Amino acid sequence: MVASGTVAESNTGSTYVAVCYRGAQLRIEATYQPKRRGPIKASFSLPLDFSEPSYLFPLLEGEQPWSDWVPIERFVREAMEAMPIPPSEIEILKRHLRVLRSVRNGPEVSKLLSARPEKLRQDALAGVDDEQVASQLAGIIEGLQRNINHPKVPLKTLAAAGNFIRMYEEFFREQQRRDAMSAYNRIGERIFLKEIGQTRHRPYRR
Repeated sequence: MVASGTVAESNTGSTYVAVCYRGAQLRIEATYQPKRRGPIKASFSLPLDFSEPSYLFPLLEGEQPWSDWVPIERFVREAMEAMPIPPSEIEILKRHLRVLRSVRNGPEVSKLLSARPEKLRQDALAGVDDEQVASQLAGIIEGLQRNINHPKVPLKTLAAAGNFIRMYEEFFREQQRRDAMSAYNRIGERIFLKEIGQTRHRPYRR
């Protein structure tokens, strides 16, 4: 079962969406066609798989073709209602769409780091040891999977998913940054952060 159509048009380009339902999965394919260059395509499937939610980062950042998310979501909902999908599956898919809305409309910085200026946010992440970074990533994924698939979890909890996806992105990017560093640079960074920490906690003397 497939539904497709143009959901948004402007002077700079148009967004085309195709929705395909097969085997209890709903695949959403979006294509943004600029006026002066080739098309930009992206896709993902519902229900969402949070084994590694980095595929949601373009949606979080509002990148093309997901920048026209409001008409895309409206089209997907209308397509689901028109397709002979069992009501129980529609409820699950709607919950996952609710999570996508929270991702799209989510904060630019997670609540974990939002009170700090950018440089302090970077220092705070860099000061977390590798085990804590891995633990944070695993814990966020576990929480997302548990909440999104539990039918009794209220919608306001799903609405907070955007914050947790942003937090996941922050720790994921930090892990990527560390993986790209040489062992020598990692040691130097640890020494620098330790010295900074000691300076901040050193008592003031007149």
